Amino acid sequence: MDYEDLRQRYRHDYTGERINTAPPASSPTPIIPDVAELPQATTVGTQKVKVNKFSRLSAKLMVLSMAVLLLIAGAGFGAHYFLVKKSSPIPVNISRSVNFPLLYPAKLPAGYKIDPSSFSSANDVVLFSARTTSGQKIVFTVQKRPPTFDFGTFYQQGLASAAVFNTGAGQAAIGRANGQLIGSLATDQSWLIVSPSRGNISADSLRLILNSVKASH
Repeated sequence: MDYEDLRQRYRHDYTGERINTAPPASSPTPIIPDVAELPQATTVGTQKVKVNKFSRLSAKLMVLSMAVLLLIAGAGFGAHYFLVKKSSPIPVNISRSVNFPLLYPAKLPAGYKIDPSSFSSANDVVLFSARTTSGQKIVFTVQKRPPTFDFGTFYQQGLASAAVFNTGAGQAAIGRANGQLIGSLATDQSWLIVSPSRGNISADSLRLILNSVKASH
């Protein structure tokens, strides 16, 4: 048997047969996942952006709140400083001429007003006065409190019939020296003496003055 006989014997006609073009059964079918099951990368990113924006907004609000509080505190301090300086009749140059607080009366007897031109300073002693339109005058002398001065002995021996009492600023006394009624008030740092220069002054008027004394820092 020759080669041609073998070829003819095993030859097969595929003309009428249908060729199967489907993929093999073993080939996996692709699975398209539901969109809802996909990782929400976009959503997570949006949330992160929102959190970052919220954090930045919170920080800005905190800074703004602190700035407002500092502004209010500064305004309050400025207002307090302005009111204290405004209420004090003592000129700034006089206050700066000494190294201790100066004492002044916040209240005066009826008709009296502090004379702005009366302030003077020499040898760590400050003098000023209050006057009435009729010419009566009260003199105020302020000096640094002497560190070793015995006020108790002074009130007992230096002021006749002295009446000693406490005020908001310090201990005060009213008595007579050289036949004249005077007032005295001492704080931890300063000493004020009040005496009439022209005319008389009553004990009640002196008590009014001493009870109203304030310190100008």
